Amino acid sequence: MTIVEVTVAVAILAAFGVGAIEALLSLNRGAASTRVMTAAREVVERNMEAAMTVPFTAASVPPVLALTSGTGWDENSDVALGSVNIPLVVARDGTALVSGTLKRTVELTSTATFHPDTRRITFALSYSVNGRSKPDYSLTSIRSPDE
Repeated sequence: MTIVEVTVAVAILAAFGVGAIEALLSLNRGAASTRVMTAAREVVERNMEAAMTVPFTAASVPPVLALTSGTGWDENSDVALGSVNIPLVVARDGTALVSGTLKRTVELTSTATFHPDTRRITFALSYSVNGRSKPDYSLTSIRSPDE
């Protein structure tokens, strides 16, 4: 073998190696983005389940079902706030690597013929990954008093 043949073979192997590393990095970025989206979905679903299962009567309206128009929501203290950062991805040392803002909207439905206090609940979580905003993940449901 000549030095030219060896150089060409090394160059071809290097090109394949760079391509393989680039493909692995791309797959890792996609997996990380999917993990963040899954965490966002879990936060929204957890809050929606709490809103749907809390006792609700005309005499006793829980804080999660209080009428509001898109305010921040702290799921740990059941308090409506201006802006709450919910950690979605946490490092081993406990710092939040990715966080989002959870908003809650509760309004009376105008088409409820079976009960006038029927409420439409929407939870929406907005977040960004690597400086890029992602579409909000949101869920909407309808809740009537437990009478």
